[in-house]
Amino acid sequence: MSQRSKLEKFAENLTFPNVFENLSYKEPKLMVHYNQFVDYKGSWNASYFKNNQELILELACGGGEYCVGMAQLIPNRNYIGIDIKELECGRAHLNR
Repeated sequence: MSQRSKLEKFAENLTFPNVFENLSYKEPKLMVHYNQFVDYKGSWNASYFKNNQELILELACGGGEYCVGMAQLIPNRNYIGIDIKELECGRAHLNR
């Protein structure tokens, strides 16, 4: 079991360049790092991945094991994993 607190893990997630946080379902905005917001709606390939490969979306990705496994089997795709639990997203970052 980790010795870090949840708050430390939440703070660590904001240091990962490929972990985004949405603070409100009513007014969705993606935050990367601290108070830096990005808008990739409809432009993930061009703006974030910088290519035109097929986009694969996994909902409830947990620790990202499935996305990582798929990316290893089929590397010429862009993968996005979404999870409601922020702590899981940090673990997914470490799995990539």
